[in-house]
Amino acid sequence: MSNFAAVISTVTPSDMKTTPVTLILFLTIFCSCGGSARKAAGAATEADSDSIAAQAPEAPAVKPLPDTVYASARAVKYVIETVDTSASGELSSLADLYASAPGAFTFRKGPRRQADFGGTVSGTPSDFTVDWTFRTQEDYSETSVGSWGGGTGWTGQPLYVEWPDSILARMKAAGAVEPDFSGKEIMVGSLFGSVYFMDFTTGRPSRKAIPVGNPIKGTISLDPTLNGNLYVGQGVPGKRPFGALAIDLFRNEQFHFTAEDPKAQRRWGAYDSSPLRVGQFLFRPGENGSFYKLLASAGSLKLHSVLRYTVDGMAPGIEASMSVYANYGFTADNRGNILAINLSTLRPVWLYRLGDDTDATPVLAVEDDGVPYLYVGCEIDLQDSGSARFVKLNALDGTKCGKPTSPADA
Repeated sequence: MSNFAAVISTVTPSDMKTTPVTLILFLTIFCSCGGSARKAAGAATEADSDSIAAQAPEAPAVKPLPDTVYASARAVKYVIETVDTSASGELSSLADLYASAPGAFTFRKGPRRQADFGGTVSGTPSDFTVDWTFRTQEDYSETSVGSWGGGTGWTGQPLYVEWPDSILARMKAAGAVEPDFSGKEIMVGSLFGSVYFMDFTTGRPSRKAIPVGNPIKGTISLDPTLNGNLYVGQGVPGKRPFGALAIDLFRNEQFHFTAEDPKAQRRWGAYDSSPLRVGQFLFRPGENGSFYKLLASAGSLKLHSVLRYTVDGMAPGIEASMSVYANYGFTADNRGNILAINLSTLRPVWLYRLGDDTDATPVLAVEDDGVPYLYVGCEIDLQDSGSARFVKLNALDGTKCGKPTSPADA
């Protein structure tokens, strides 16, 4: 079925008769997939700074990685188009803006894409109670690529935010949220073509749903500086225009739209990747063979530069979300290319060929030796038969660690 139920539940362990333990089941999702079926950075603007009252301790500073091009990257043919020549492309800060954000603001919570959202409960649950559910609207109209219904798609992760009191007061004064809204908000993009907002404490709408014109498959992204920017990518061209947009949550209005790019080398204008903020920039990978870098501030997005690339003459599309370490971003595309990009210059750093369509988001971990590693796997798609390979890569230079594993064969 194509609807989802957002479930907040309470379980009572059998060996804890007097004190129930509350479990947050972030969203229990039933979806159709594939068609029919705080510190802010130094350059954060003044509008960005009205943010977090209590901030988590800052992580140790990460040093910039070198502007190096390894031999593997020479197979990447690319063009960098700088649109805004008045602004430097250097990242103003390498700080993890998501580390102290009060909630989950992007796919798998942060730039390393390693949040597990897990938890444990003591004892064996003896009871399970659904406190509330939420259902999206549905639309089964046929498009050129099928009927999409409602609920959430792939990846479709909901976001969660606990708005600081000062920001909540601004939103209430502006009439952007319901008067009785608790300040704890769930946001999710839907295949119906709207973004939905729920009060975490009650399950009732915290604000009106915002239509975006086309089905949303991927995970939306909330700016971690708490400037009110919500970034949304359309996944299916039910109608034109088709592309990516940004919404001002203080006004609940769209303020930016990226339409189909006439310079793109691949004619598919979807944006399933969950955008990521690094320093003063928002990075938005596209499924059109392009990688976009935009200057972000409250209620504003301005295109700075674009990387367009091919490998073996093919312009691939990026459905996976980018992971980041320091000034390197790591993408995976539907031709099986794992690409490291210097986010300050947009130049490719290294390339690893995984061999097949890679829609899964690379996960990054800094291990005991102090080295950042990427974990990523492909599917069986371009191969008539073969293996779905899973690899561990040194994120600094793209070298493989050990022998690739094949969790699935065909």
